[in-house]
Parts: sequence; structure tokens; C-alpha cells
Amino acid sequence: MSNGNLLAHFEDFHDWDPHAAWDDLKVAVEHDADFERIALVGDRTWEQWMARLCKPLTKAAVKYFDQEDADAARRWLQETD
Repeated sequence: MSNGNLLAHFEDFHDWDPHAAWDDLKVAVEHDADFERIALVGDRTWEQWMARLCKPLTKAAVKYFDQEDADAARRWLQETD
């Protein structure tokens, strides 16, 4: 049963250390069915890559948005299928 949606907004985010990445991976696996949609908002090319990497770890729809499209990310999270 899913609980809702998640907006992850990365601002002035420079990198992940291996320990933090591992912790985030564990959380993603533990909560793979808790969200219907996950919007990642960022300003770096690697964040698009991270969105693609996260897709197999969750049942949620995962979509990347550039910083200037943050409002579009919020609208996408509010849409219903």
C-alpha cells in the first residue's frame, strides 16, 4: 500500500560519500512500496543519472526535473492516474 508522493529537492548538493549513498540505498529498498511518485529536482547532470538508477529500487514512478521546473514537479506529484 502506498502512502503518497515524495519531492526530493537537491540545492547546492555537491556529492555523496559512499557511506551516505549506502544509507540512502537501504532506505530506498526498505520503503520501495511507500510512494506512488518520486520527483527529483536538481541542477546537475548526475542527478538525472541518479533518477534512472533509483527506478529499479522502487515501485514508484521516478522522474527528474531541473531546478527551473520545480513547479512542474509539484504538479506532476499532484496528478492522479
